[in-house]
Amino acid sequence: MKLTGEQIPEHLRHPKLHTVFTGGCIERGEGSRFRAKAHAHCRKGDPYQGTICFLSHKRLMQRKLGLHELAHIIGECGHTDKFRAICKELGVSIQAGQGLKSYEKRTRTV
Repeated sequence: MKLTGEQIPEHLRHPKLHTVFTGGCIERGEGSRFRAKAHAHCRKGDPYQGTICFLSHKRLMQRKLGLHELAHIIGECGHTDKFRAICKELGVSIQAGQGLKSYEKRTRTV
């Protein structure tokens, strides 16, 4: 199901978010499957840029999950320092909890 404008939950409304799609991925249609609970089309050049896809409609109201994906849309980036800063601005933790894994910066070992 494609949601736009006033149909989008208030906590997700942002000028960079154009569409919310539930029940699969907007690119492949309703009923399509993907590994995560939700994902954001946030890369420049993506024809669906500005869209958050939720695997199921019930995930739509999971505030932390939605704000996590909104941070990707706002920053047009993956799990970067910019993403973490936006999460902080939105008031969403990057620590593990509520069914999400940790997105804290990790140091790489060689």
